[in-house]
Amino acid sequence: MFTDSTLVWELPEVPTPVNGSYAEAEYLRAVFSAMHLKGLDFSNAQVLSGEQTNTSVLVDNRVLLKVYRQLLPGMNPEVLVGEALATLDSVITPRTLGAIFVCQGEERFVTHLATEFVPDSVDAFKQFTTEVFSPASAATELGHVTSQMHADLRQAFGASQALTTVSLAQRFRGELAETIQMVPSIAKQSWYPDFLTHVETVLSALEEENLALPTQKVHGDFHLGQVLFAPHLSQPWLIIDFEGEPLRPIEQRMLPDSALRDVAGMLRSFAYAAAMHSASVDAALWEETARKSYLRGYCPRGLSSLEQQVLEILEIEKTCYECRYEASFRPDWLYVPLAGLQRFTKVS
Repeated sequence: MFTDSTLVWELPEVPTPVNGSYAEAEYLRAVFSAMHLKGLDFSNAQVLSGEQTNTSVLVDNRVLLKVYRQLLPGMNPEVLVGEALATLDSVITPRTLGAIFVCQGEERFVTHLATEFVPDSVDAFKQFTTEVFSPASAATELGHVTSQMHADLRQAFGASQALTTVSLAQRFRGELAETIQMVPSIAKQSWYPDFLTHVETVLSALEEENLALPTQKVHGDFHLGQVLFAPHLSQPWLIIDFEGEPLRPIEQRMLPDSALRDVAGMLRSFAYAAAMHSASVDAALWEETARKSYLRGYCPRGLSSLEQQVLEILEIEKTCYECRYEASFRPDWLYVPLAGLQRFTKVS
């Protein structure tokens, strides 16, 4: 799919702007010509953001160009997924229009990605936190869209059984050990012994069951900031940024996993949104309402006992990742995942 696609084009070298600006007209003309995309006005292009690893440029108020400044070898998951979902005419994500890669030896490096721009949209984290409202309806809709995303990804990439309850438990033990090593203050919390007892109970049950788990391509870094809300569209929730967790190697991000991993990521995102509401509403009640509504939208039949156990471990696994991330980059936010771990001392 990657090499034969009409959406992904190879260039002999990385295009660079002459005057250093990614909004430079001649530079953009060369990039979009390479992607065989025509009819765009480059005169009013705007650089929207300059993140650690990429820069986003709005072109003609119609196309969003992502320029990857940190080049990673291999098939960029965002390009691979975007291309596949565009082929399916999926409505759960802005359409991928084109991408560019360069080759160095045997390695491919994606340098540019163009997608449809969604005007008059906000990210879902802002939507869930700028106003005080019951999250029930919006969270239910978001759960349904998440289910549709997983259905589309299964159709595009297939399903597998690449994980068992035993291998999940083993993976989690490694994740927890790495987290305690990086953030040793966790083990000093008064609730940590009760947390460990509960976790070991769940892990032992999973290891005893020794069952294969359904796996598939997943988003991999799913949270409210990875969703756009565009109220003027018939399908107002659009999922973006299929790159996966930035701290993980790209080959890990390509592996199939339980779809519940994305569900766990969104549940954790509600915790961060609730923290933003803590001064104005009962944050715990707000979070619980969002969680239950989201799960109802995602799986109206309700999760089985096994699915609940798997989701619990995946949510703790995601919370461990958050602890490592916050300790490294945003220590003032570490209290949010710490409270998330403490939550699992109270689960019956």
